Amino acid sequence: MLRFKPSTLALMAVQRHTAASSSTSPFSSGQHFSSTGTPAFAFIRSSTLAHTPSFSAFVGQCPYHPLVPSLPPPPPPPPPLLPPMGPIPPPPMGPIPPPLPPPMGPIPPPMGPIPPPLPPPMGPIPPPPLPPPIGPYPPPPLPPPPLLPPQPPPLLPLPGPPLPPP
Repeated sequence: MLRFKPSTLALMAVQRHTAASSSTSPFSSGQHFSSTGTPAFAFIRSSTLAHTPSFSAFVGQCPYHPLVPSLPPPPPPPPPLLPPMGPIPPPPMGPIPPPLPPPMGPIPPPMGPIPPPLPPPMGPIPPPPLPPPIGPYPPPPLPPPPLLPPQPPPLLPLPGPPLPPP
């Protein structure tokens, strides 16, 4: 049994079917009413409405959903890098190699004494110049003398005979 919400096309299909059939089946009305008297939803048998044009049109409007293509099977896991666990086989048996011969005496010294290092081509390299000596710094310059307030100009003798000394 299919259950539809009261869409326009479904209600139209139910009304047409109800008008065309004279059955007293509870499904012939096509509607179940809620307590308020409005249709809550429609119960429609797919076999009873499949022949009506509106139902066929309604079904034909359903979008086609293509099947999702199946994914290829995952690749097989890679072979293990380690050999399977188990007893370690013994090494292959074979003839034991002969021991190494003893050394041929002490190692001889190098050929003659080591010569002194060669001098540079232009003679000895002079030592780098000494940095300037670190000592007391020169005294800072003296501050300028303070400015004296302006002095009145010197008094000039008045014209006339000179004054006697006191």
